[in-house]
Amino acid sequence: MSLLYIIRVRFFMMKVRKPSNNALRKIESLATTSMRAYVANDLIRAEQLCRDILKLHKNNPDAYNILGKISEKQGDTQKAKELYQHGFKSSRKHPGLIASLALLHGNLEEYSDAIEYWKQFTKLQPRNPDGWQALSAAYNKLENWPDAESSCNMAIQLAPSRGDLIGGYGQILYKLNRHEEAFNYFRKATSIQPHDVDVWYNFGTALMETGRFNDATDAFNHAIEVDPHHADSIIKLIRINKPSTYNDLMKQAEEIIALPETDDEVRAPLLFPLGKAWEDLKEYDKSFACYFAANQIRKKTADYNIEDDRQRAEKLKELFTQEFFDNKLADCPANGDDLIFIVGMPRSGSTLLAQILAAHPKVVDMGENDAMKQVTGLLTSGSYDQHIMENLSKVSREQLIDAVSRYRQGMISRFSKAEKYIDKTLPSFWLVATIRLLFPNAKIIHSSRDPLDNCLSIFSSGFAGTEFGFSYCLKDIGEHYRIYLDLMKHWRSVLPDKNFYEISNESLIAEPEKEAKSLVEFCDLEWSEDCMNFHKKKSIVKTMSLTQVREPINNRSQGRWKPFEKHLQPLIDALGDAVK
Repeated sequence: MSLLYIIRVRFFMMKVRKPSNNALRKIESLATTSMRAYVANDLIRAEQLCRDILKLHKNNPDAYNILGKISEKQGDTQKAKELYQHGFKSSRKHPGLIASLALLHGNLEEYSDAIEYWKQFTKLQPRNPDGWQALSAAYNKLENWPDAESSCNMAIQLAPSRGDLIGGYGQILYKLNRHEEAFNYFRKATSIQPHDVDVWYNFGTALMETGRFNDATDAFNHAIEVDPHHADSIIKLIRINKPSTYNDLMKQAEEIIALPETDDEVRAPLLFPLGKAWEDLKEYDKSFACYFAANQIRKKTADYNIEDDRQRAEKLKELFTQEFFDNKLADCPANGDDLIFIVGMPRSGSTLLAQILAAHPKVVDMGENDAMKQVTGLLTSGSYDQHIMENLSKVSREQLIDAVSRYRQGMISRFSKAEKYIDKTLPSFWLVATIRLLFPNAKIIHSSRDPLDNCLSIFSSGFAGTEFGFSYCLKDIGEHYRIYLDLMKHWRSVLPDKNFYEISNESLIAEPEKEAKSLVEFCDLEWSEDCMNFHKKKSIVKTMSLTQVREPINNRSQGRWKPFEKHLQPLIDALGDAVK
């Protein structure tokens, strides 16, 4: 089962003894009929039946549960929350209401609240594996892998023959870097549920990220045997199997894209790898047409204004001056000698830098994660996903120590002990101030790349999420790149040389050993020949560069923009003098 925030929750009807027996039977009949109407999408009838229940029993929890579900389906989450809460106040041990509140908070990405409700649910229904599974999924969202593991383990004990639970446990073990254990659970899940497309897909993804491309291809092909239109598996297969000619996978992708019933959320992710396949075949006009169409789809729903980023960057420069750091660092505990942060734009060559360093026997790569972003949110706003950066100047020494502890707890739970750890979450260039305050001794490496190659690569990659709203329009990408350059110039001016290092993808490719040695030396490590053999290491790579970094350093991606030049004028204009 995919560890998405999804759970199969039954509606629990709770027998309420306050009305007479005859009234109770009528209420139960109305509730059952209302539930059926809701499932059939007859929301008007379902709501009227609930109103009839409330005439018989004004605080009936089943009625408020169903009314809340109706409001959710209609898109009014605030009203749904109020209805659930109203029912919950009068019946605090109603499993259906608790599950509904947990699901609602999860859908709103309020995972801490969701966890509290799922905990209540599992106390009321300790023998229900779905509740434990949902609790595990909520912990996953906060990357609390130990609690996710224990909750999922409880679910498996209750339902040992459910392949979705076993596959989910495999994913958690994989996140904990217990890869071989994870693969054993994936294999067990596929043997129990050989027709579960999600189990095959998740297994294939784990194999792909560890560089086992042949095995991954087999797993994705199994998924497509189960569901010939499984877009995610087709996307991954195109991504890891470079075409030499137009092939069946490309044809399958085009057929799914052309179907009128295909949702844009499926169409766009298919267009990006299809565009790359056409690019590999040197059909550049067809390739760009795919990239452009995919980004047009994404842009329709992106809530992005370049001026917000411009103001954000100016605010950071105004707040975090040399004087600020000189004064504030006196209150900061010495910390971070073991941490290496790689910052920069996406697709700038940061994965290659991380792989070179992670090949060193004393270094562990933590990959991309939300730990620093979450810690910044908690420090500045009390919320994981809201950053009020001006509040950084007000945090106490105790708050900084607590934030450091939170960050390190995630490290300890997932990674083996090492002398150095790499965090290459992009785009962390927005969070350099937090890094500097929490870990004054940490190394910060700025990864850069030719602007046109970098920006085209972003445009063709299909990044999703609010952080990447700029990436769906060539003009926005160019302007965002200039904002990033200006902010990096500021960080360079306020950080000491012993903590801040810059390296371009082009210089690394031109003189790989020389640049790699300088990089390793900056990180206070002795040179190891393993660093030049990074492509032989079976490490996890989840970024768009996962196939490239399994090869020795090469220059095949340099000048990638040139065959697309006639399509890139909006980007070139926006970049202005950033293009050398």
